[in-house]
Amino acid sequence: MTPTSSLCPAALAASGSTGRADLLKALENRQFSVLLQPQYLLPGLSVCGFEAIARLHVTPDQWLAPEQFLPSAHAAGLTDGMALHVIESACITLQSWRGSGRQGMFIAVNIEMGDLADVLFAPRVCRLLVQHRIQPGELEIELSEAHMPGSCDIADTSIHLLRQAGVRLAMDNFGTGHSTLSRLAELPFDVVKIDKAFVSRIPDASRACTLMTSVINLCLALRKDVVVSGVETDAQLRWLARLRWHRVRVQGNGLSHPITEPLAREQIPLTSRSHHPQY
Repeated sequence: MTPTSSLCPAALAASGSTGRADLLKALENRQFSVLLQPQYLLPGLSVCGFEAIARLHVTPDQWLAPEQFLPSAHAAGLTDGMALHVIESACITLQSWRGSGRQGMFIAVNIEMGDLADVLFAPRVCRLLVQHRIQPGELEIELSEAHMPGSCDIADTSIHLLRQAGVRLAMDNFGTGHSTLSRLAELPFDVVKIDKAFVSRIPDASRACTLMTSVINLCLALRKDVVVSGVETDAQLRWLARLRWHRVRVQGNGLSHPITEPLAREQIPLTSRSHHPQY
Protein backbone atom coordinates (compact mmCIF):
# COMPACT_ATOMS: atom_id res chain seq x y z
CA MET A 1 0.00 0.00 0.00
CA THR A 2 1.59 3.26 -1.09
CA PRO A 3 0.37 6.46 0.57
CA THR A 4 -0.46 9.50 -1.51
CA SER A 5 2.59 11.32 -0.22
CA SER A 6 5.41 10.89 2.29
CA LEU A 7 7.73 13.13 4.19
CA CYS A 8 11.35 12.10 3.80
CA PRO A 9 14.25 13.52 5.85
CA ALA A 10 15.26 15.77 2.96
CA ALA A 11 11.75 17.15 2.80
CA LEU A 12 11.84 17.83 6.52
CA ALA A 13 15.11 19.69 6.20
CA ALA A 14 13.81 21.73 3.29
CA SER A 15 10.62 22.60 5.10
CA GLY A 16 12.56 24.26 7.93
CA SER A 17 11.33 24.66 11.48
CA THR A 18 7.69 23.95 10.60
CA GLY A 19 8.55 20.43 9.41
CA ARG A 20 10.67 19.72 12.48
CA ALA A 21 7.99 21.11 14.77
CA ASP A 22 5.39 18.86 13.11
CA LEU A 23 7.70 15.87 13.54
CA LEU A 24 8.32 16.53 17.25
CA LYS A 25 4.62 17.12 17.86
CA ALA A 26 3.75 13.85 16.14
CA LEU A 27 6.32 12.00 18.26
CA GLU A 28 5.10 13.59 21.47
CA ASN A 29 1.48 12.75 20.64
CA ARG A 30 2.35 9.17 19.59
CA GLN A 31 0.70 9.59 16.19
CA PHE A 32 1.59 6.06 15.12
CA SER A 33 -0.15 3.46 13.05
CA VAL A 34 1.09 -0.10 12.61
CA LEU A 35 1.26 -1.84 9.24
CA LEU A 36 2.02 -5.52 8.74
CA GLN A 37 4.44 -6.95 6.17
CA PRO A 38 3.80 -10.63 5.40
CA GLN A 39 6.43 -13.33 5.71
CA TYR A 40 6.03 -16.41 3.52
CA LEU A 41 7.25 -19.92 4.17
CA LEU A 42 9.29 -21.75 1.54
CA PRO A 43 8.89 -23.76 -0.58
CA GLY A 44 5.14 -23.23 -1.05
CA LEU A 45 4.97 -19.50 -0.18
CA SER A 46 2.16 -19.85 2.35
CA VAL A 47 1.81 -16.85 4.63
CA CYS A 48 3.14 -17.76 8.09
CA GLY A 49 3.29 -14.44 9.92
CA PHE A 50 3.95 -10.72 9.73
CA GLU A 51 6.39 -8.06 10.81
CA ALA A 52 4.83 -5.04 12.51
CA ILE A 53 6.12 -1.79 11.02
CA ALA A 54 5.30 1.55 12.65
CA ARG A 55 4.38 4.62 10.66
CA LEU A 56 4.50 8.10 12.18
CA HIS A 57 1.79 10.38 10.81
CA VAL A 58 3.31 13.86 10.73
CA THR A 59 0.23 15.29 9.00
CA PRO A 60 -2.92 13.48 7.76
CA ASP A 61 -1.35 12.80 4.35
CA GLN A 62 2.34 12.63 5.30
CA TRP A 63 4.06 9.81 7.16
CA LEU A 64 7.55 8.60 8.04
CA ALA A 65 8.96 5.08 8.20
CA PRO A 66 11.02 4.06 11.28
CA GLU A 67 14.37 4.69 9.63
CA GLN A 68 13.20 8.24 8.92
CA PHE A 69 11.83 9.24 12.33
CA LEU A 70 13.85 7.15 14.81
CA PRO A 71 17.02 9.33 14.69
CA SER A 72 14.93 12.41 15.51
CA ALA A 73 13.04 10.49 18.17
CA HIS A 74 16.29 9.42 19.82
CA ALA A 75 17.71 12.93 19.69
CA ALA A 76 14.58 14.33 21.30
CA GLY A 77 14.40 11.57 23.93
CA LEU A 78 11.00 10.43 22.69
CA THR A 79 11.56 6.69 22.18
CA ASP A 80 10.34 5.56 25.61
CA GLY A 81 7.32 3.31 25.27
CA MET A 82 7.48 3.16 21.47
CA ALA A 83 8.27 -0.56 21.32
CA LEU A 84 5.60 -1.36 23.91
CA HIS A 85 3.07 0.57 21.82
CA VAL A 86 3.80 -1.63 18.79
CA ILE A 87 3.87 -4.82 20.88
CA GLU A 88 0.49 -3.98 22.41
CA SER A 89 -0.91 -3.36 18.92
CA ALA A 90 0.45 -6.75 17.83
CA CYS A 91 -1.12 -8.49 20.82
CA ILE A 92 -4.51 -6.88 20.18
CA THR A 93 -4.31 -7.96 16.53
CA LEU A 94 -3.35 -11.55 17.38
CA GLN A 95 -6.20 -11.81 19.88
CA SER A 96 -8.63 -10.45 17.28
CA TRP A 97 -7.44 -12.97 14.69
CA ARG A 98 -7.83 -15.83 17.12
CA GLY A 99 -11.37 -14.69 17.93
CA SER A 100 -12.26 -14.86 14.23
CA GLY A 101 -10.84 -18.37 13.81
CA ARG A 102 -7.52 -17.33 12.29
CA GLN A 103 -4.94 -19.01 14.48
CA GLY A 104 -1.31 -20.00 14.09
CA MET A 105 0.06 -16.66 12.90
CA PHE A 106 2.86 -14.72 14.58
CA ILE A 107 3.79 -11.05 14.57
CA ALA A 108 7.41 -9.90 14.83
CA VAL A 109 8.24 -6.56 16.48
CA ASN A 110 11.59 -4.81 16.24
CA ILE A 111 13.03 -3.44 19.49
CA GLU A 112 16.33 -1.90 20.59
CA MET A 113 18.88 -2.80 23.22
CA GLY A 114 17.67 0.09 25.36
CA ASP A 115 14.29 -1.65 25.67
CA LEU A 116 15.84 -4.86 26.96
CA ALA A 117 18.03 -2.88 29.35
CA ASP A 118 14.92 -1.32 30.91
CA VAL A 119 14.08 -3.35 34.02
CA LEU A 120 10.34 -2.72 33.47
CA PHE A 121 10.21 -3.73 29.79
CA ALA A 122 9.99 -7.53 30.03
CA PRO A 123 7.44 -7.56 32.89
CA ARG A 124 5.23 -5.16 30.93
CA VAL A 125 5.45 -7.34 27.82
CA CYS A 126 4.59 -10.39 29.92
CA ARG A 127 1.51 -8.63 31.29
CA LEU A 128 0.38 -7.86 27.74
CA LEU A 129 0.83 -11.52 26.81
CA VAL A 130 -1.39 -12.60 29.70
CA GLN A 131 -3.94 -9.84 29.13
CA HIS A 132 -4.43 -10.78 25.47
CA ARG A 133 -3.94 -14.53 25.98
CA ILE A 134 -1.02 -14.66 23.55
CA GLN A 135 0.17 -18.20 22.89
CA PRO A 136 3.84 -19.31 22.81
CA GLY A 137 5.38 -18.47 19.44
CA GLU A 138 2.77 -15.85 18.48
CA LEU A 139 5.05 -12.91 19.36
CA GLU A 140 8.57 -12.53 18.05
CA ILE A 141 11.02 -9.88 19.20
CA GLU A 142 13.59 -8.73 16.63
CA LEU A 143 16.87 -7.27 17.82
CA SER A 144 19.55 -6.01 15.45
CA GLU A 145 22.76 -8.05 15.38
CA ALA A 146 24.70 -4.89 16.25
CA HIS A 147 22.56 -4.46 19.41
CA MET A 148 22.78 -8.00 20.72
CA PRO A 149 23.41 -8.06 24.50
CA GLY A 150 26.92 -8.62 25.73
CA SER A 151 27.36 -8.31 29.47
CA CYS A 152 24.19 -6.44 30.48
CA ASP A 153 22.59 -8.34 33.36
CA ILE A 154 19.23 -6.57 32.97
CA ALA A 155 19.08 -7.40 29.25
CA ASP A 156 19.98 -11.03 29.93
CA THR A 157 17.25 -11.22 32.57
CA SER A 158 14.76 -9.60 30.17
CA ILE A 159 15.56 -12.16 27.48
CA HIS A 160 15.16 -14.99 29.99
CA LEU A 161 11.76 -13.70 31.14
CA LEU A 162 10.51 -13.17 27.59
CA ARG A 163 11.60 -16.58 26.34
CA GLN A 164 10.09 -18.20 29.45
CA ALA A 165 6.81 -16.49 28.52
CA GLY A 166 6.91 -18.00 25.01
CA VAL A 167 8.36 -15.05 23.09
CA ARG A 168 10.71 -16.01 20.27
CA LEU A 169 13.87 -13.93 19.80
CA ALA A 170 15.13 -13.08 16.32
CA MET A 171 18.51 -11.66 15.33
CA ASP A 172 17.76 -8.93 12.81
CA ASN A 173 20.15 -7.63 10.11
CA PHE A 174 22.41 -10.67 10.36
CA GLY A 175 25.57 -10.15 8.34
CA THR A 176 25.93 -6.43 8.97
CA GLY A 177 27.51 -6.65 12.43
CA HIS A 178 30.43 -8.59 13.86
CA SER A 179 29.00 -11.98 14.86
CA THR A 180 31.36 -14.91 14.86
CA LEU A 181 30.24 -18.50 14.33
CA SER A 182 30.57 -19.09 18.07
CA ARG A 183 28.17 -16.22 18.83
CA LEU A 184 25.78 -17.53 16.21
CA ALA A 185 25.64 -20.80 18.15
CA GLU A 186 25.62 -19.32 21.65
CA LEU A 187 23.30 -16.31 21.57
CA PRO A 188 19.81 -17.10 22.91
CA PHE A 189 17.76 -16.48 19.77
CA ASP A 190 15.44 -18.70 17.76
CA VAL A 191 15.43 -16.94 14.38
CA VAL A 192 18.12 -15.47 12.14
CA LYS A 193 16.98 -12.69 9.82
CA ILE A 194 19.49 -12.32 6.98
CA ASP A 195 20.04 -8.73 5.92
CA LYS A 196 18.79 -7.57 2.54
CA ALA A 197 22.35 -6.67 1.52
CA PHE A 198 22.97 -10.40 0.98
CA VAL A 199 19.87 -10.81 -1.17
CA SER A 200 20.62 -7.87 -3.46
CA ARG A 201 23.48 -9.78 -5.11
CA ILE A 202 21.65 -13.01 -5.88
CA PRO A 203 21.26 -14.81 -8.21
CA ASP A 204 23.78 -12.98 -10.44
CA ALA A 205 26.86 -13.14 -8.18
CA SER A 206 28.00 -16.73 -7.68
CA ARG A 207 29.93 -15.95 -4.50
CA ALA A 208 26.89 -14.27 -2.99
CA CYS A 209 24.81 -17.35 -3.83
CA THR A 210 27.39 -19.63 -2.22
CA LEU A 211 27.53 -17.46 0.87
CA MET A 212 23.74 -17.30 1.18
CA THR A 213 23.45 -21.09 0.81
CA SER A 214 26.16 -21.68 3.43
CA VAL A 215 24.68 -19.25 5.96
CA ILE A 216 21.16 -20.67 5.64
CA ASN A 217 22.35 -24.27 5.90
CA LEU A 218 24.43 -23.40 8.97
CA CYS A 219 21.49 -21.71 10.69
CA LEU A 220 19.21 -24.64 9.94
CA ALA A 221 21.84 -27.06 11.26
CA LEU A 222 21.86 -25.01 14.48
CA ARG A 223 18.05 -25.44 14.60
CA LYS A 224 17.31 -21.78 13.96
CA ASP A 225 14.50 -20.55 11.76
CA VAL A 226 15.67 -18.28 8.95
CA VAL A 227 14.11 -15.17 7.41
CA VAL A 228 15.53 -13.87 4.13
CA SER A 229 14.56 -10.20 4.03
CA GLY A 230 14.64 -7.73 1.18
CA VAL A 231 13.38 -10.06 -1.56
CA GLU A 232 12.55 -7.67 -4.40
CA THR A 233 12.65 -9.58 -7.68
CA ASP A 234 11.19 -12.72 -9.23
CA ALA A 235 14.71 -13.96 -9.97
CA GLN A 236 15.67 -13.76 -6.29
CA LEU A 237 12.52 -15.59 -5.24
CA ARG A 238 12.95 -18.31 -7.87
CA TRP A 239 16.54 -18.90 -6.74
CA LEU A 240 15.49 -19.20 -3.09
CA ALA A 241 12.50 -21.44 -3.85
CA ARG A 242 14.52 -23.74 -6.11
CA LEU A 243 16.59 -25.00 -3.17
CA ARG A 244 13.42 -26.17 -1.39
CA TRP A 245 14.48 -25.25 2.12
CA HIS A 246 12.13 -25.80 5.02
CA ARG A 247 11.83 -23.47 8.04
CA VAL A 248 13.00 -20.64 5.77
CA ARG A 249 10.81 -17.56 5.37
CA VAL A 250 11.02 -14.80 2.79
CA GLN A 251 9.96 -11.18 3.14
CA GLY A 252 10.27 -8.10 0.96
CA ASN A 253 8.52 -5.49 -1.11
CA GLY A 254 8.79 -7.75 -4.14
CA LEU A 255 6.37 -10.09 -2.37
CA SER A 256 4.22 -7.60 -0.51
CA HIS A 257 4.54 -4.08 0.81
CA PRO A 258 3.44 -3.47 4.41
CA ILE A 259 -0.36 -3.63 4.51
CA THR A 260 -3.16 -2.68 6.86
CA GLU A 261 -4.56 -5.16 9.39
CA PRO A 262 -7.80 -5.82 7.42
CA LEU A 263 -5.77 -6.72 4.32
CA ALA A 264 -3.45 -8.91 6.41
CA ARG A 265 -6.46 -10.69 7.91
CA GLU A 266 -7.70 -11.56 4.41
CA GLN A 267 -4.45 -13.46 3.74
CA ILE A 268 -4.88 -15.76 6.76
CA PRO A 269 -6.81 -18.99 6.12
CA LEU A 270 -9.40 -19.93 8.73
CA THR A 271 -7.69 -23.29 9.24
CA SER A 272 -4.24 -21.77 9.75
CA ARG A 273 -1.88 -23.68 12.02
CA SER A 274 1.45 -22.66 13.51
CA HIS A 275 4.46 -22.98 11.21
CA HIS A 276 6.94 -22.90 14.08
CA PRO A 277 8.91 -26.16 14.45
CA GLN A 278 8.38 -28.18 17.60
CA TYR A 279 11.72 -29.44 18.86
